[in-house]
Amino acid sequence: LVLIPHWVIDLCADWLDLVPATDASPAYGYGMCIAHAPPWLVRAGAAEAYGEHFFVLEGKDGVRQEVKRTGRRVDFPLPMSAFKPTFSIRARTIKHSGALEAEAAVLGLRRLARCRRNLGRRGLFLIDARAVECALRKGRSSAPTLRRPLMAAAAVQLAAGFRMRFGYVPSELNPADPPSRGVRTRPRDRRPVDITKRTKLGLSHQMRSKRDRWARPSSAVSSPESSSSGWSRILFELGLPVETSRTF
Repeated sequence: LVLIPHWVIDLCADWLDLVPATDASPAYGYGMCIAHAPPWLVRAGAAEAYGEHFFVLEGKDGVRQEVKRTGRRVDFPLPMSAFKPTFSIRARTIKHSGALEAEAAVLGLRRLARCRRNLGRRGLFLIDARAVECALRKGRSSAPTLRRPLMAAAAVQLAAGFRMRFGYVPSELNPADPPSRGVRTRPRDRRPVDITKRTKLGLSHQMRSKRDRWARPSSAVSSPESSSSGWSRILFELGLPVETSRTF
């Protein structure tokens, strides 16, 4: 209760320009991959991460694999080749698969918190365990195996100012599955993937509308430190017209 007056939430916080994904395997340990993406795409994916859903990424040659899952299917216009391995760590002890998945998410959040540019931003975090994803979204769980990792995840998000939307991705489409099994591959191209050029299936009508609404014009992009008017940022978040002469 003493810390409640010091908790400040920025309703106009910027979005991350990357999408992390984590996985865990009892055979080896933890793995994480990160894909660079424009902030409007991260925001569009976070807007779909609610209820019973599952994300489907593009596979090889731009083909989406058919997966049988219950819930709402979200065709995310991001190829699996865009995800680059970040870490592959061997687990010290073999635990329950749910506990390993939660600990992998905590390691991923800590890795994101290392970069100062990521602090205080909103983002989308992909994970392939439905129970852990729902527990992370809720912030608590009565399961003894998940209680301590969830407390650690909440502490990292509170300290770093993260506001993550956790999304579910099927295990066969999780790009962090090979690193979690000890398979370390070196990416051929380390440059960020251009979504408009590399995505072969194109954007859906819903994604195109979100891109046109949320993508910032290049002439109006500036750093948050150089913002001169918080009201302009609020107007932009609400979708109202903003004067292009101002920076936000």
